[in-house]
Amino acid sequence: MYGLFLIVMKRFTYITLVLFLLVPTSVFAAKNTLSKRYKNQTVKEVLADLKESTGARVSYNRKEINNSRRVTVTFHNATPEEVLNELFDCEYTITQKTGKNGKKSNAYTITKRILQQSDSVFISMPVDTVSLGSQVTSQVEQAELSQTLLYREERMLVHYRDSVLHTQERIDRPQVTKPVSVNEIPADKGSSLQFYVGGAYTSLGYTLQDGQNFGHAGGEASIRYAYFFTPEWGLGVGVDFSTYGSRAKLNTTLQWDGQTDSEGENYNHRAVTHDWQENQRTYMLSIPLTVQYQHRFNDKVGIFTALGGFVGLPLISNYNLVSGTVEHRGQYPQWDLELYGLDNHDFYTEKIGEDFTKESQSLPLKQIAAGVKLDLGVLIPLSQQVDLFTGVYGSVVCNNIQTKQHELGWQQTSLSDYRQHAFMPEYQGLATSTYAGAVRPWAAGIKVGVHFRPAKKEPKPIVGEGCFIRIDTTYLTTQHTDTFVLASVDTIVSLKKTLETSVIWFNVNDYKHPRLEPADILEQVADILKSNPAQRVYINGHASEEGSRHANQILSNRRAETIANMLTALGVPASQLVVHGYSADIQYQGTNTTRTQRELNRRVEIIPIND
Repeated sequence: MYGLFLIVMKRFTYITLVLFLLVPTSVFAAKNTLSKRYKNQTVKEVLADLKESTGARVSYNRKEINNSRRVTVTFHNATPEEVLNELFDCEYTITQKTGKNGKKSNAYTITKRILQQSDSVFISMPVDTVSLGSQVTSQVEQAELSQTLLYREERMLVHYRDSVLHTQERIDRPQVTKPVSVNEIPADKGSSLQFYVGGAYTSLGYTLQDGQNFGHAGGEASIRYAYFFTPEWGLGVGVDFSTYGSRAKLNTTLQWDGQTDSEGENYNHRAVTHDWQENQRTYMLSIPLTVQYQHRFNDKVGIFTALGGFVGLPLISNYNLVSGTVEHRGQYPQWDLELYGLDNHDFYTEKIGEDFTKESQSLPLKQIAAGVKLDLGVLIPLSQQVDLFTGVYGSVVCNNIQTKQHELGWQQTSLSDYRQHAFMPEYQGLATSTYAGAVRPWAAGIKVGVHFRPAKKEPKPIVGEGCFIRIDTTYLTTQHTDTFVLASVDTIVSLKKTLETSVIWFNVNDYKHPRLEPADILEQVADILKSNPAQRVYINGHASEEGSRHANQILSNRRAETIANMLTALGVPASQLVVHGYSADIQYQGTNTTRTQRELNRRVEIIPIND
């Protein structure tokens, strides 16, 4: 019987083990809790899962709370209170309803806090863990705790009792005034002065019958004022000085019939051009109005573009002959004969530079032009107020600025009578002749410039209702009270003054290479702490909300440990450093929506302990 009993128990053990492995782990999950990972899902979806898993009913005003906001968060055996605290920050009040019998129900109400001042905002200031036991009951101790919270200085009241608990509570602070750093103001919002110079391949944009229109070198210098209504979008207006030019080459034959030569014979006069070349140029003053867009990928490079229209005034327009000849010939159809190279019979060759002057002549163009401009390039920050721009630009005049066209001819009134060719029109350039099409100048080239932003004004302090989001309280099995040596008031004041304008930032997922502003901030803190052995500080690490809570907790711990190790290497005893990681629980400004806010959240804060 004993052997049979052992066999039955052995098989029962195997069956139990197999069932344990096959049954989903969710069967053994805690009741009335939520365990699930959410990636870029809406608050509404999370609340629906919370109701299904725990039966919790959450009511709120949809005008106050955006339930379509997307979150990335992971819950493991989280109670309804833990889930709601994770979804809603200190701008909201979470109330658990009480039934008629006085017991708390499974219904919750979420309402938005109302500030006392219309221009107030909510802020969340980092406060270290405060452990409160059953012995903390006196009004004096509670008053001291409120006072330390108000001034961002913590007093450690550590009490223990014979039990182990882990609770999450919410403490509202009195009105808090927080000085705002100049660095918290978006750098790109507001006014900007922009200066540019550039070089381009340009053309007057016309077509030439029996010839070619080549482009010519040109350029642009401009000054603009822009105002950015957001960090990325703005409007700009300014003054541009531009040059457009062309080089034309003509090879054609013109004929005037029914002429009489010096012998009284009738003939047809022909003028044949050989590589007749001419330069044209116009200098234009324009007033552009552009829509501007800029986006910074990081603190080293960004993109900038401006698109808009302009009204231009051609100030000076001229042309000058470069090279080429025009050969005059006589065709006698009655004899089927063509004569040329006879100076005494008006059949001669005229050259540019000998018979035609190379000096600049006026080119008549319209006095108004309208077109479009485009700038596109990269921004490289040189300082807090100055950016370097380098890129390309293009412009085109949309309307035809050519005046009334004239017939092409080679009459020159300055020559002797027999060479005036009175039957020919006077030469006035190619661009405004009947051989040229519409004149619409354009340019495409490269440009460089600088953007200046005025220095930022010192902002006014932010006044609002503060709150400490979460307190983690752990009670251990030994009952005692810890007492700390108080540091001098002068030491705390000196530390706070040193840390007031300092920043310790990290790049995404980085904990090894802090960005220190100023660069010697840790040396300054180390000197104060080594001179005051009784003074202790919190080294609080934080992360932005991109990753999971577990990963952010590890990352924030490592960031705090990195700064603590650097201080220890500078000679600060480890006993003066209290290291904590807060994951992404305490955001710098209570938000984590823009790139700038996420950068501010990847930080380490050094806070003096006023015991």
